[in-house]
Amino acid sequence: MSPGVPVRLAVREDLLPNRGGEALARHAEAALTALLDGLGVPRPVTVTVGSAPLGGPAVALFRAEEQLGSFHDNDLAALSVLGVRPALGAELIAGIARQLAAADVPRLLAEPLDEVSRHLLDLWIRVPDPAPEGPPEAVVAVVRPVDVRLRLAPDYLRALTLVPHEDAFRTVRWRLGRQLGVTPPRLRLEAAPELTGTLVQPVVNDVVLCPVEGMSADTVLVEATTERLREAGLEAEPVGPDSRLALAPARRRAELAGHTHWTATELVAYWWESFAPTVAWRAFDERDVASLLDRLRPVLPTTVRLAAGLPSPWLTERLRAAYRESSHLVCLPTVLEGLVRS
Repeated sequence: MSPGVPVRLAVREDLLPNRGGEALARHAEAALTALLDGLGVPRPVTVTVGSAPLGGPAVALFRAEEQLGSFHDNDLAALSVLGVRPALGAELIAGIARQLAAADVPRLLAEPLDEVSRHLLDLWIRVPDPAPEGPPEAVVAVVRPVDVRLRLAPDYLRALTLVPHEDAFRTVRWRLGRQLGVTPPRLRLEAAPELTGTLVQPVVNDVVLCPVEGMSADTVLVEATTERLREAGLEAEPVGPDSRLALAPARRRAELAGHTHWTATELVAYWWESFAPTVAWRAFDERDVASLLDRLRPVLPTTVRLAAGLPSPWLTERLRAAYRESSHLVCLPTVLEGLVRS
């Protein structure tokens, strides 16, 4: 068996559970090992967990002494369906480490990989066996999946889809298009028999990420304190200590007209909206570039004409790099103009 890849997680002292480092390490090891296996480069991972000083990042990931990346409190909040900072447990840490390691898979491998394989791994696409030949972008166009999935327990999926849900995801898709500047990856809801309860598990290309906890379909999340709702005669439970968010029965939704509130389905859509910008660039390929140029041609004919004359793989790689850096391409005209002049 190949030797383990040494990884160290540094968790800020106020977030590290009492004597929970060992369990945390085992969860992270399982998640990272499964990730590499899913990408077609199986290799065991050995994780040790230590504390990081107060005032620093919530979580940092190291290989040997090299820090590969870090997550701060606001990054952790984005991983919660409820949009508030969740309890920082072992599963969440494993999910964070898994995402971070996926972005740096080539750097975790001992043996060299050819250019095409590195390119696929960076986009979270499984390396076929044998690896295909050809320019990296041409290979991506052939092997890239066409959608991104959210996997849910079958009962939870049925409960969410008992009421119309298309509008919630359509609205989010429209907002993501405005925010990202590109058509967001198609999203598909999928039943996953191995999941239980209200777990929601995203799949991006060939990488299955750790699930996050959703909300029961018979409740709504209300932007109000429990005291205020109870004064109005409504049952309510706080989301967390000192929280300005509360959970109320969905059957009483008609009485919440004066409060901002979200159904379980809307929260799943909202979570996707907060999560998509961090991964959408991995689903960006030459087809997206062609679509974007078509959309801009009526308003920027000269820029588009010059851009269309550039090698498509070269243009795709640079637009994807800009997309990865800023999480949006609203400034696409400026980016294109800079590229055609370079």
